[in-house]
Order: sequence, then structure tokens, then C-alpha cells
Amino acid sequence: MDTIGESIDVLHVDDEPDFAEMAATFVERVDDRIEVEIATSASKGLDRLADEDIDCVVSDYDMPGQDGIQFLEAVRQEHPDLPFILYTGKGSEEVASDAISAGVTDYLQKGTGTSQYTVLANRIRNSVEKNHFRTALADREKRLNLLFEQSSIGVIEWTENFEFHRLNDAAEDILGYSESELTGRSWEVIVPEPDRDEFEDVVSELLENKGGFHSINENVRKDGDRIICEWHNRVVTDPDGDVAAIFSQFIDITERRRRKRQLNTLIDNVPGIVYRCENERGWPMDQVRGGVRDLTGYSAEEIKSEETFYGKRIVHPEDREAVWDEIQDAVAAGEVFELTYRIRTKDETIKWVWERGRPVDSTDGETGILEGFITDITERVRREERLDQQRSLFEALLKTSIDGILVVNEDREYVTWNQQFIDMWGVPEELVGDEPEDLGLEWVLDQLENPDEFLDNVEYLYEHPTEESRDEIQLTDGRVFDRYSAPVEGEDGTYYGRVWFFRDITNLKGHERALTEERDKYQALIEGSNDGIVIYQGGSFVFVNERCLDILGYERDEFIGMEFSDIVVPEDQDLVQRHYEQRICGDDESIPDQYEVQVLTKDGERRVSEVSAARIHYEDEPADLITIRDVTERSRQEEKLANVTKELEILNRVLRHDIRNDLAVMLGWAASLEGQVGECEQESLDKIITSGEHIVELTEIARDYVNTLTGDEELAVKPTSLRRIIENELDLRRASYPDATFTLESEVPTVEVMANEMLESVFRNLLNNAVQHNDKDEPRVTMSFEIDEETVVVRVADNGPGIAPGRKESIFGKGEKGLESSSTGIGLYLVRTLVDEYGGSVWVEDNDPEGTVCHVQLTRAE
Repeated sequence: MDTIGESIDVLHVDDEPDFAEMAATFVERVDDRIEVEIATSASKGLDRLADEDIDCVVSDYDMPGQDGIQFLEAVRQEHPDLPFILYTGKGSEEVASDAISAGVTDYLQKGTGTSQYTVLANRIRNSVEKNHFRTALADREKRLNLLFEQSSIGVIEWTENFEFHRLNDAAEDILGYSESELTGRSWEVIVPEPDRDEFEDVVSELLENKGGFHSINENVRKDGDRIICEWHNRVVTDPDGDVAAIFSQFIDITERRRRKRQLNTLIDNVPGIVYRCENERGWPMDQVRGGVRDLTGYSAEEIKSEETFYGKRIVHPEDREAVWDEIQDAVAAGEVFELTYRIRTKDETIKWVWERGRPVDSTDGETGILEGFITDITERVRREERLDQQRSLFEALLKTSIDGILVVNEDREYVTWNQQFIDMWGVPEELVGDEPEDLGLEWVLDQLENPDEFLDNVEYLYEHPTEESRDEIQLTDGRVFDRYSAPVEGEDGTYYGRVWFFRDITNLKGHERALTEERDKYQALIEGSNDGIVIYQGGSFVFVNERCLDILGYERDEFIGMEFSDIVVPEDQDLVQRHYEQRICGDDESIPDQYEVQVLTKDGERRVSEVSAARIHYEDEPADLITIRDVTERSRQEEKLANVTKELEILNRVLRHDIRNDLAVMLGWAASLEGQVGECEQESLDKIITSGEHIVELTEIARDYVNTLTGDEELAVKPTSLRRIIENELDLRRASYPDATFTLESEVPTVEVMANEMLESVFRNLLNNAVQHNDKDEPRVTMSFEIDEETVVVRVADNGPGIAPGRKESIFGKGEKGLESSSTGIGLYLVRTLVDEYGGSVWVEDNDPEGTVCHVQLTRAE
């Protein structure tokens, strides 16, 4: 190394001074003879070379203005033998090929770690040594070894007969052969047979001229694949001019060629314009490729036909000056430019385009070539305009909404909220920061009745981001919030987060409860009514309750749509019409209109009904609410009651006159005998008087009962407890008849029957008869029950002498004067009378093995 000199002066050209200074520091540490100067551009580097002696140049490739290859070409014009190392971060076969073509001394790709600077220092030193000792065999061997060992491109050393002598690793990788497989073999092994004559001429010319030769050839790999390689061949001679060595450097450009073809295809099909033009106001197009017609409506030939075509016809007039100014600023700075402007297509459609370009060879800021890419962004601009509009609308929604709104992104971070949200939740002012992430919501849980349920719902929605949710949340202060959440998605379905809406519905819930209670009350009233209720609107029925259907015998779908005349007998239809006209023409439509008509059931039966009608509004339209009360049975009962009243009046007359008069005579004569008879006769007389007085008392009771039935105080039939009456009467009978046995075969049913308090008289008479008309010393009375969904049958059985078959019905009868002359008396007659009044029936049968069973059937209350 002493022959080199005391120092090695290196010029490092790199547009990144920080990196260049770091590289210089490490290189100088590796070899203290190396002194590095730094230039930040190719032009400054050329100035240094013109003023100073430099032993070696190290240059980056990717630099503004002139790149590394262009800088190398400029250096070679003045310094053809000066060592030049291309030290770049952009490693590619194409760069390497261009560097070799331009005569680069060495090519090194930037790496990571400090070891790369050791390599760079070695490259510098070896390059200088190569320059100083070009003819020295030792240094040539070092350079060749370095080339073989570290070159990223394929290197082959040939013999004088152009046989393989050695290969580096890159060459083995490209050709698929190992060095041992090719050593000693001819070049023909890697050249297709049809190309061998042409390649032989290359070999001959190379050996004759003893210089370098560049070629691109098709080669054959070991596996038979055809590849295209770019070759740089050189013959090395000794000082005497004899061939010392033959070297070839080559790279596989098959993929580059394929990519170039693909790139051309891609460019021709890009949805925009790939262009090259002069930097003049009209932007004359030199090259136009891609989706030209789709974007502009013009063909490439039309755009290139005139010098000012693009700038004059296509760029929108209002944007031309602004576009020109921006491009000139970029040209002056030597920078890439990006523009957004409007164009007019051939059919006068206005489109928005985005252009990215660069000045290619600008030197003075006024002239040069531009190249770049133009694409249609009309839809994007429109989307942005819609987005701005939507953003404005959303901001207005946040400000004016009565709902509290919270927006959360896909990472569960709070994006924004409105003031209503802050107010309704009562967020403390100190918790509301300037940035969304400053808002903490831990305090929310303390305000909730069910915080766990709240959190479970939130977690579920974040696990199922596409689902919507609506529920109600209860706060500890009694308020109720309606909570609605939905995903926020883009037009392409991208999930951006979730929006939450909260509305205070406390008052609404109270109103809903009140309305529900009112509705349920009226619904129960209508459906539970014993009267038929219909709504008549527009000449037909639009509503009917179940009771009305029961009265008339129709199904609901049959009845809805019928007219009122369909259910009224013909002779009453004029009456209905008069009442209807009077109602709608009256001064006060709300006053109910009541009258009685006969209606027809589905089966054609005529039933008497009381009709009450009033005008209402149903579903915002005038209508008639009509109540139909079936009084057919009542009419029948009224007729029956008139007959009963007549008979009771006869009985009452008998009680008042005949019996009471006879008893009065009898008691008068008995009283006249007092004191005139002996002691024995007086005892008998007292018993007669006592019995007579008892009979008078009975007539008084009977008379009061008849007066009740025939007077103004009517005893209505109503639901009556059967169990209470029977158990009470049994207790009284047991007390009155201690020698008799009263037995229940089962518990008295806890049901209500249709009767009244006179039901006590029914069972009092039946129990009394069972004992009084029994000839046994120990009378036995047994009660049993039979019950179904509609009736209850009570059986009273005794062990007496029984009733003759011909008298089982007559025991309930009465004579002309209202009484039968049998021994059963008025009690059983009253029993049947009352049971009939209740809508039931009574009859007697023989008991097994002896006695009588009296059956009383009563109707169960609903």
C-alpha cells in the first residue's frame, strides 16, 4: 500500500449530507489514509473535480437533478480512468446494468450496520490500487477475487479458448450450474444451438480487438429454461499485449424484459393518462398512453395533433393559470408536483383530475420536459363534497337533537358527543376535556339500577359490530332512558365505530302506563260486559265484542261488514232509522239514544233487545257506539212474574182472611174456656192455644214473604255462596233435632250459585221435612253433591217411609186456594217456587234401601 501515497482523497457525492458525513467518519476510521470530502449534488461534485485532485469518487444513485449514472457519464468525459464507486440504496438489475454500461468502477448497495463501511473503505482502496497498479498481477488478482466474491452480478473467467475457467456465486445462480460442472467446457453449453454462429462471431471479434464487448443474448440454463442475459465482456492483456485473462459480467434480464412488457401493457390500460410533454403553456404532448379516451373523450392522436391541444381544449379555462403557476414553481425547484384541477371532455362534461408529474431535464426553470400521470378523481371529489355536507348535517344534528348522542370509533375510543348527552347524564364539568379521549364514563355505572346488564349489552354489541340494539335503562334517580345503538359503516361496508342515542322517556313511560291502564280498563269493560257492544261506521259494523256475537250467533268475520238492517226484524227497521236520524241531527250527539227492538239471530230467532246508541269518533272518523242488551229472558220472566204475583195474591188472601179468621175464632173460643175447665183439660187447652198462636206467627211470616214478592222490594237473583247457607242450616237443624243424624258425604262445594238469601228457606224446609215426616226413632239425613261447569245438584236423602209413586210430583202442588190438602204443607211448594225463580229445578226419587232423596239443581254463577 505504500506505493499509493500518504493519503487517499475521496469525493463522496450524496444528497443526504447526514448520511454522507456518517459514512465518511466510519470509512476514515477503517483506513486513516482515507480523507473524504462531501458534495450534496452532482453539479457540486463536478465543481470539486475541476478544482481538486481526487483519487476516488463515491456517488449515490437517486439524487435530484442528475442521478448517479448521469453524474458518472459526466465524470467519464473528463476523467475516464478515475475510480468511480456507485454506492446506492436502490439496488436493481437495471441500475447495475446502466452502471456497468457507463463504466462504473464498482457497484455497492447500501446496507445496515457498520460493516458496510468497512466494505466501502475496501472498495475505495481497491479502486485506487487498481488505478495505480493496473498492470500489477497481485493487485489484479485481488480485484478479480473481490469481483468474484462480492459482485451482485454474474462473473465468468474464460480461458484463451473461451472455455469456463471459474464462476462466481451469482453466475452459478443465473445459469443453474456449479463451477465444477462448467470448468473446462465450451461456451456452447449455455448458448442455444441456433445462436451459436452469431455468438462465435462475438468471441472472434472480442479476441481480435482485445477490448470490451456488450451484448444481449438468449442463454440456456442447466434445467433447460431459456433466459435472456445482458453481457459485458472484456479481454485483459499484459504489458506486452498478450491475453492475460478474459472476463464476462452478466445479469439475467428475463424478468426485466417481462416486466417491461407488462409495464407497457399496464400503462396502456391504466385508468388515466401517462404522458410526456414540453413545459410550455399549451403542454404539447409528446407521448400519451393509458385510458386517454375514457378520461377525456379524445384519442391519443387527437391530443398529440396540436401543440396546445391539452392546455387549450382540455384544461378548464378557470384553472389554466393556476395549473401553469404551480408547475413552474415545481420546475424551478426541481421537485415533483401534484395538482388537482378540472378538465372539459370532448362532450363538454366537467371532470376533476389529479396529476402527479416531474420535470425531467429542467435546468433554468423555464424550459424542459414534463412527465407524469393524470387520473379521474371526479367521484372522489363528489364524495368529499357529500362528506362535507354530511359532516355539516351531523354537526347540526349534534347541536339540535333532543337526544344525547355519543360516537365511539372501532377501538372503543370516544370520538364526539353533544351537549345534550352531557346534560342528561349530568357529566361533571371537570370530566369534560378538550379532546374526546379526555371524557371518562366510569361515573355512568353509579347512576344505573343494573350496571352489569348495561355492560353486558355494550360488550355484546362490540363483539357483534354489525348489529343494532334498542333497550331501556333505568337510573337510580327514577329516570328511564331509551337507548339506541347502530354501527357506523362506510359505503363499502367498512366498520368505523358505533353511535349511541339516549332519550329521556321518563314522562313518556308514565303516560304510557296511564294509557295502558285506561286501555286495559276499557278493554275489560267492553269484553267483560254482559251487553253486546258494536261500533257502526260508514253503514256497516267495524267492531263487535264477544257478548254480541253470543247473542246473535255469528262469527266475528261474518259479522264485521254487516249492516244494522241485517239484524233487525223488518217491522222495527223504520223505528231504528227514526232514532238514527234523530240522534245525528240532535243538538247534543253525546246523549245516548235508548229504545227497544227485536233483533234476528243467525238462526232466525227473534230476541227482544234494548238498544242504546251514542255518537263517537272511532279512528278519527264519526261513528256510532251501540249497546245491545238481550232482554228476551227478562220479558219472559216478567210475564211469569205477573202470573206468580197473581197466585201469591191468592195465597196472601188465604193467609190474611181464611186462615187468620178461622184461627181467630178458634183462639177466641179457647180463651173463653179458660178457668171453666179442670186441670187436665186446661193443660190440653193451653197446648191448643200455643199451637194456634204458632200458626198465626207462621201466617205472619208467609204474609210478609208474599208481600215482598209482590211488592216494590224485589229480591234479585245474584251469586250466592252455597257452602255458607248449607253449613248454617245444618248447624241449626242439629240444634233443633238432637235425636236426628245429619251427615255430609263430601265437603260442600266452595262455589257460588245464582240465588238469594231465600235459599236458606229451601234447605230449611227440605231438612225439616226429612226429619218431621220420618217414622224412625233415629232419623238419618245425608247430603251429597254433584258439580259440573254449569250446574250444582244437591241431594237430601232420608231413611223415612218414602213417598208413594203417584205423589212424587203432587207434594210440590197447591189447591185452588193456594194449598194442597196433603200433609206436606206449604214448605215444599215454596221450595219449588224459589228454585224455579232461581232458574233451577227440584224433584224427588226413592232412596236405596229406604226413604226419599230430594234433588235440587242450581245454576253456577259465572
